[in-house]
Amino acid sequence: MFRILFVLIIFLSSCSVTFNTSKSKKSSIASLSNVELSKFRIDGDHVFFDDKKVARIGNMEYEYFKGNYIMEVSMIQYSPIYNEMTEKIVYFMSNRYPNAKIEVKVVRDDLLDQN
Repeated sequence: MFRILFVLIIFLSSCSVTFNTSKSKKSSIASLSNVELSKFRIDGDHVFFDDKKVARIGNMEYEYFKGNYIMEVSMIQYSPIYNEMTEKIVYFMSNRYPNAKIEVKVVRDDLLDQN
């Protein structure tokens, strides 16, 4: 019985650490400057940063969850790995669609482990 309780406490502790880590991640992208935000634009279904295509807007879905409709904007980033631009795209799109869930697909995010 003691082992089960111990394992449960360890599991719940690790979940709270993960949750706190993801909160700090959000604050790091919230520091995007207005100058950088002004470098973004949308033309058709493409997102540009400094006149270079950085992502393609894919599906816009509407989910119904616990009595609420949630809009989801799905995008595919042109860079094959998760990088600083991924966070910038998310921040830009979350400003553009403040009530939407933003999803950026990184085609080869397995390469992140190699950097």
